[in-house]
Amino acid sequence: MYSSQYCVSLELIIDSIDTKSKFVDDKLLKTRNKVAHGNKIEKSDSEFDLSMDDLRELKRFVFFLMEAFSEDLIYFAVNEFYFASKTDRKKTYVQEKTEKIRGYPL
Repeated sequence: MYSSQYCVSLELIIDSIDTKSKFVDDKLLKTRNKVAHGNKIEKSDSEFDLSMDDLRELKRFVFFLMEAFSEDLIYFAVNEFYFASKTDRKKTYVQEKTEKIRGYPL
């Protein structure tokens, strides 16, 4: 029961990442999928054209998300958000984190 409540709250945070999904899909996943699935990549392939700036931006964003997720796990545990009595504080925290992720500049 407690783990499902935690996951629901975490889903709200993860949903905020959806605002960045076009960036992630276009810059990271499309390129990754071509490499991972063994597609032939030509130097002129525009779908595989990632500049150094794109790579830096991707790295910065991925590390931002990893850090945010790590902070969330720790914060949820330390503040015992798995207790029903903490629902209001949990909701406030999730809203603040959602805005932080949505506000990440890309």
